[in-house]
Amino acid sequence: MSNEDAQMIEELRAAVSREADQSDELIDMIMTGYDLTMSGARVAELIEEAASSMATRSSETAESRFWTCVVVDIRFDIEVGESLVIGSIEPAMPGRMILHQPDGLTSAVITGAGSFEVPLGSDAPFRLYFQPTEGDPIATSWILP
Repeated sequence: MSNEDAQMIEELRAAVSREADQSDELIDMIMTGYDLTMSGARVAELIEEAASSMATRSSETAESRFWTCVVVDIRFDIEVGESLVIGSIEPAMPGRMILHQPDGLTSAVITGAGSFEVPLGSDAPFRLYFQPTEGDPIATSWILP
């Protein structure tokens, strides 16, 4: 990791640690440099966010948060727990889901039913990057777990 990357990560951590400054707009602005690595990807728009004290798709016992993102006719439903991001793509299509955080990448193959489980490396903001077997990649906006 370069000194510039380390400095950006430190500034991001400092920014999100201030309660008054935690907003989606601020996170999007800070993460703009990382967005450049996603050039060419369509961005799935966040249409719904919810919290639940009970996980419905995962076996995690902590409070989970849910997001729904769409781009054109493709829908992503995402559940974020303590250490795992679980989701589905409708319509189901083959490909790989990549979880991108400032400190690294993790990925998983999409099942035939369109579902995926990707380990969450840290409590840092993340975005999902779907690389279909055929077609253009799709990225979500940055999400605070």
